Amino acid sequence: MTFRIFINRQCVYTGRFASWWAAHDAAINRGLLCGARNVQVKPA
Repeated sequence: MTFRIFINRQCVYTGRFASWWAAHDAAINRGLLCGARNVQVKPA
């Protein structure tokens, strides 16, 4: 499935993930690197 990762309301990554959980983990990891507080994962 394709998901979009939003950090602080900005789409920073759109890609294919095996599941929502995989996309969510990627968003959290990327968000932590950015020091972001607002991390969202939405199906593309």
